[in-house]
Amino acid sequence: MVFTSTRAPLLGIICSSSIFFCSPLLANATIQPDRPGIATGTYTVNPGQYILEMGVQSNFRRDGNKPNALAIPQVTLRGGISDKLEWDVISNGAVLSDADGEQAQWSFSDVSVGGKYNIVESDSWNLSALALVSLPVGTKGTTSDNVDPLIGLLWDANINDSISAFGNVNMSSFEADEGRIHDVQVALGLNFSHSEKLGSFVELFASKPYGDEPSTALFDAGLTYLLEDRIQLDFSAGVALNNDSDNFVGAGIAWLF
Repeated sequence: MVFTSTRAPLLGIICSSSIFFCSPLLANATIQPDRPGIATGTYTVNPGQYILEMGVQSNFRRDGNKPNALAIPQVTLRGGISDKLEWDVISNGAVLSDADGEQAQWSFSDVSVGGKYNIVESDSWNLSALALVSLPVGTKGTTSDNVDPLIGLLWDANINDSISAFGNVNMSSFEADEGRIHDVQVALGLNFSHSEKLGSFVELFASKPYGDEPSTALFDAGLTYLLEDRIQLDFSAGVALNNDSDNFVGAGIAWLF
Protein backbone atom coordinates (compact mmCIF):
# COMPACT_ATOMS: atom_id res chain seq x y z
CA MET A 1 0.00 0.00 0.00
CA VAL A 2 1.49 3.29 -1.00
CA PHE A 3 1.01 5.65 1.91
CA THR A 4 0.49 9.41 2.18
CA SER A 5 -0.95 10.31 5.57
CA THR A 6 -1.07 14.08 5.01
CA ARG A 7 -3.54 13.69 2.18
CA ALA A 8 -5.91 10.84 3.07
CA PRO A 9 -7.39 9.91 6.44
CA LEU A 10 -6.54 6.24 5.90
CA LEU A 11 -3.22 4.54 5.35
CA GLY A 12 -2.56 4.77 1.66
CA ILE A 13 -3.61 6.75 -1.38
CA ILE A 14 -3.85 3.34 -2.97
CA CYS A 15 -4.78 -0.06 -1.67
CA SER A 16 -1.71 -1.87 -2.67
CA SER A 17 0.83 -3.59 -0.50
CA SER A 18 3.50 -6.20 -0.02
CA ILE A 19 2.98 -9.73 -1.33
CA PHE A 20 3.59 -12.47 1.19
CA PHE A 21 5.50 -14.73 -1.16
CA CYS A 22 8.12 -13.57 -3.66
CA SER A 23 7.31 -14.42 -7.27
CA PRO A 24 9.74 -17.37 -7.58
CA LEU A 25 8.10 -19.13 -4.61
CA LEU A 26 4.68 -19.55 -6.23
CA ALA A 27 3.52 -20.72 -9.63
CA ASN A 28 1.86 -18.23 -11.95
CA ALA A 29 -1.48 -20.01 -11.44
CA THR A 30 -1.39 -19.00 -7.76
CA ILE A 31 -2.59 -15.54 -6.76
CA GLN A 32 0.04 -12.97 -5.75
CA PRO A 33 -1.86 -9.86 -4.64
CA ASP A 34 -0.58 -6.45 -3.57
CA ARG A 35 -2.34 -6.60 -0.20
CA PRO A 36 -2.06 -6.47 2.76
CA GLY A 37 0.71 -4.23 4.06
CA ILE A 38 2.04 -0.90 2.83
CA ALA A 39 4.71 -1.81 0.26
CA THR A 40 3.75 -2.90 -3.25
CA GLY A 41 4.85 -6.30 -4.55
CA THR A 42 7.00 -6.77 -7.67
CA TYR A 43 4.70 -9.35 -9.30
CA THR A 44 2.79 -8.33 -12.45
CA VAL A 45 -0.42 -10.04 -13.56
CA ASN A 46 -0.19 -12.38 -16.55
CA PRO A 47 -1.88 -11.35 -19.83
CA GLY A 48 -5.52 -12.36 -19.90
CA GLN A 49 -5.74 -12.55 -16.09
CA TYR A 50 -7.08 -10.12 -13.48
CA ILE A 51 -6.70 -9.74 -9.72
CA LEU A 52 -9.47 -8.09 -7.68
CA GLU A 53 -8.43 -7.05 -4.16
CA MET A 54 -10.92 -5.77 -1.59
CA GLY A 55 -10.58 -4.88 2.07
CA VAL A 56 -11.70 -2.85 5.05
CA GLN A 57 -9.39 -0.77 7.26
CA SER A 58 -9.85 1.27 10.42
CA ASN A 59 -7.41 3.88 11.71
CA PHE A 60 -6.97 4.78 15.38
CA ARG A 61 -5.43 7.89 16.85
CA ARG A 62 -2.17 7.18 18.62
CA ASP A 63 -3.38 9.08 21.70
CA GLY A 64 -6.12 6.98 23.30
CA ASN A 65 -6.74 4.61 20.36
CA LYS A 66 -9.96 6.43 19.44
CA PRO A 67 -11.22 5.42 15.96
CA ASN A 68 -10.21 8.05 13.42
CA ALA A 69 -11.35 6.72 10.04
CA LEU A 70 -12.91 3.70 8.37
CA ALA A 71 -12.53 2.77 4.67
CA ILE A 72 -14.81 0.20 3.03
CA PRO A 73 -14.26 -1.23 0.58
CA GLN A 74 -10.68 -0.54 -0.38
CA VAL A 75 -10.47 -1.78 -3.97
CA THR A 76 -7.63 -2.62 -6.34
CA LEU A 77 -8.21 -4.09 -9.81
CA ARG A 78 -5.16 -5.25 -11.78
CA GLY A 79 -4.96 -6.71 -15.28
CA GLY A 80 -2.14 -8.15 -17.37
CA ILE A 81 -1.10 -6.38 -20.58
CA SER A 82 2.07 -8.36 -21.35
CA ASP A 83 4.46 -10.71 -19.57
CA LYS A 84 6.03 -7.70 -17.83
CA LEU A 85 3.33 -5.01 -17.75
CA GLU A 86 0.03 -4.63 -15.89
CA TRP A 87 -2.57 -1.86 -15.48
CA ASP A 88 -3.95 -0.82 -12.08
CA VAL A 89 -7.11 0.94 -10.85
CA ILE A 90 -7.07 1.70 -7.12
CA SER A 91 -9.30 3.46 -4.58
CA ASN A 92 -9.86 3.61 -0.83
CA GLY A 93 -13.60 3.50 -1.54
CA ALA A 94 -16.01 5.10 0.91
CA VAL A 95 -14.38 6.72 3.95
CA LEU A 96 -16.06 7.53 7.27
CA SER A 97 -13.80 10.09 8.92
CA ASP A 98 -13.75 12.57 11.78
CA ALA A 99 -10.20 13.70 11.02
CA ASP A 100 -11.18 17.38 11.35
CA GLY A 101 -12.54 16.92 14.87
CA GLU A 102 -16.13 17.25 13.66
CA GLN A 103 -18.92 14.71 13.46
CA ALA A 104 -17.90 11.73 11.36
CA GLN A 105 -19.06 11.94 7.74
CA TRP A 106 -18.88 9.69 4.70
CA SER A 107 -16.91 10.72 1.64
CA PHE A 108 -15.59 8.97 -1.46
CA SER A 109 -11.90 8.65 -2.26
CA ASP A 110 -10.07 9.69 -5.39
CA VAL A 111 -9.15 6.96 -7.88
CA SER A 112 -5.56 6.17 -8.90
CA VAL A 113 -4.81 4.72 -12.33
CA GLY A 114 -1.51 3.54 -13.73
CA GLY A 115 0.58 0.43 -14.00
CA LYS A 116 3.52 -1.69 -12.95
CA TYR A 117 6.43 -2.88 -15.13
CA ASN A 118 8.68 -5.81 -14.26
CA ILE A 119 12.28 -4.76 -14.99
CA VAL A 120 14.14 -7.81 -13.65
CA GLU A 121 12.72 -11.28 -12.93
CA SER A 122 14.97 -14.08 -11.68
CA ASP A 123 15.00 -17.01 -9.26
CA SER A 124 16.76 -14.93 -6.61
CA TRP A 125 15.51 -11.35 -6.93
CA ASN A 126 13.02 -9.12 -8.76
CA LEU A 127 12.77 -5.43 -9.59
CA SER A 128 9.69 -3.54 -10.84
CA ALA A 129 8.67 0.07 -11.48
CA LEU A 130 5.35 1.62 -10.43
CA ALA A 131 3.63 4.69 -11.87
CA LEU A 132 0.24 6.02 -10.70
CA VAL A 133 -1.81 9.16 -11.16
CA SER A 134 -4.53 9.99 -8.64
CA LEU A 135 -7.57 11.58 -10.30
CA PRO A 136 -9.78 14.07 -8.36
CA VAL A 137 -13.04 12.15 -8.67
CA GLY A 138 -13.71 11.86 -4.93
CA THR A 139 -15.92 14.01 -2.72
CA LYS A 140 -15.20 16.73 -0.15
CA GLY A 141 -13.30 15.46 2.88
CA THR A 142 -11.20 12.96 0.96
CA THR A 143 -10.44 14.32 -2.51
CA SER A 144 -7.35 16.46 -3.10
CA ASP A 145 -9.14 18.25 -5.99
CA ASN A 146 -5.94 17.81 -8.02
CA VAL A 147 -4.12 15.34 -10.25
CA ASP A 148 -1.38 13.78 -8.09
CA PRO A 149 1.42 11.53 -9.44
CA LEU A 150 3.45 8.79 -7.77
CA ILE A 151 6.43 6.80 -9.08
CA GLY A 152 8.35 4.02 -7.34
CA LEU A 153 10.89 1.21 -7.49
CA LEU A 154 9.87 -2.14 -5.95
CA TRP A 155 12.20 -5.05 -5.16
CA ASP A 156 12.29 -8.42 -3.45
CA ALA A 157 15.00 -11.03 -2.86
CA ASN A 158 14.94 -14.62 -1.61
CA ILE A 159 16.92 -15.30 1.56
CA ASN A 160 16.05 -19.02 1.65
CA ASP A 161 13.14 -21.29 0.66
CA SER A 162 10.80 -19.77 3.28
CA ILE A 163 12.04 -16.19 3.90
CA SER A 164 12.34 -13.26 1.51
CA ALA A 165 13.09 -9.56 1.89
CA PHE A 166 11.23 -6.76 0.12
CA GLY A 167 11.25 -3.00 -0.16
CA ASN A 168 9.92 0.07 -1.95
CA VAL A 169 11.24 3.57 -2.63
CA ASN A 170 8.48 5.90 -3.86
CA MET A 171 8.19 9.59 -4.64
CA SER A 172 4.83 11.37 -4.75
CA SER A 173 3.38 14.83 -5.15
CA PHE A 174 -0.05 15.68 -3.77
CA GLU A 175 -2.22 18.63 -2.88
CA ALA A 176 -3.07 19.24 0.80
CA ASP A 177 -4.47 22.14 2.85
CA GLU A 178 -0.91 23.44 3.19
CA GLY A 179 -0.40 23.44 -0.58
CA ARG A 180 1.38 20.97 -2.85
CA ILE A 181 3.59 18.54 -0.93
CA HIS A 182 6.36 16.33 -2.33
CA ASP A 183 7.54 13.34 -0.33
CA VAL A 184 9.72 10.23 -0.33
CA GLN A 185 8.28 6.95 0.98
CA VAL A 186 10.45 4.01 2.03
CA ALA A 187 9.30 0.51 3.07
CA LEU A 188 11.44 -2.45 4.16
CA GLY A 189 10.30 -5.85 5.41
CA LEU A 190 10.45 -9.63 5.52
CA ASN A 191 8.01 -12.25 4.19
CA PHE A 192 7.72 -15.69 5.83
CA SER A 193 6.21 -18.78 4.19
CA HIS A 194 5.06 -21.11 7.00
CA SER A 195 3.30 -23.64 4.77
CA GLU A 196 1.77 -23.90 1.32
CA LYS A 197 -1.22 -21.90 2.58
CA LEU A 198 -0.05 -19.74 5.50
CA GLY A 199 2.23 -16.71 5.25
CA SER A 200 3.18 -13.73 7.39
CA PHE A 201 5.18 -10.52 7.16
CA VAL A 202 6.75 -7.71 9.19
CA GLU A 203 7.41 -4.27 7.75
CA LEU A 204 8.77 -0.81 8.57
CA PHE A 205 7.51 2.23 6.70
CA ALA A 206 8.48 5.91 6.74
CA SER A 207 7.40 8.93 4.72
CA LYS A 208 9.40 12.19 4.66
CA PRO A 209 7.91 15.24 2.96
CA TYR A 210 10.18 17.98 1.66
CA GLY A 211 10.05 21.09 3.83
CA ASP A 212 8.52 21.42 7.27
CA GLU A 213 5.61 18.99 6.93
CA PRO A 214 5.56 16.17 9.53
CA SER A 215 7.03 12.76 8.77
CA THR A 216 5.23 9.48 9.37
CA ALA A 217 6.64 6.20 10.66
CA LEU A 218 4.91 2.83 11.15
CA PHE A 219 5.59 -0.79 12.01
CA ASP A 220 3.06 -3.26 10.64
CA ALA A 221 2.64 -7.03 10.43
CA GLY A 222 0.06 -9.52 9.22
CA LEU A 223 -1.03 -12.93 8.03
CA THR A 224 -2.32 -14.39 4.76
CA TYR A 225 -4.17 -17.63 4.16
CA LEU A 226 -4.42 -19.18 0.70
CA LEU A 227 -7.99 -20.45 0.69
CA GLU A 228 -7.35 -21.94 -2.75
CA ASP A 229 -4.87 -21.21 -5.54
CA ARG A 230 -6.88 -18.20 -6.75
CA ILE A 231 -8.29 -16.81 -3.46
CA GLN A 232 -6.29 -15.31 -0.57
CA LEU A 233 -7.56 -13.99 2.77
CA ASP A 234 -5.54 -11.52 4.86
CA PHE A 235 -5.32 -9.69 8.16
CA SER A 236 -2.88 -6.95 9.15
CA ALA A 237 -2.29 -4.31 11.82
CA GLY A 238 0.08 -1.38 12.22
CA VAL A 239 1.51 0.60 15.13
CA ALA A 240 2.40 4.28 14.80
CA LEU A 241 6.00 5.13 15.70
CA ASN A 242 5.43 8.88 16.03
CA ASN A 243 2.60 11.27 16.86
CA ASP A 244 1.90 12.13 13.22
CA SER A 245 0.96 8.56 12.30
CA ASP A 246 -2.10 6.42 13.12
CA ASN A 247 -2.44 2.86 14.34
CA PHE A 248 -4.55 0.70 12.04
CA VAL A 249 -6.16 -2.71 11.63
CA GLY A 250 -7.46 -4.22 8.39
CA ALA A 251 -8.64 -7.39 6.67
CA GLY A 252 -9.43 -8.36 3.10
CA ILE A 253 -9.65 -10.82 0.25
CA ALA A 254 -8.00 -11.13 -3.17
CA TRP A 255 -9.24 -13.14 -6.15
CA LEU A 256 -7.39 -14.14 -9.33
CA PHE A 257 -9.62 -14.69 -12.36
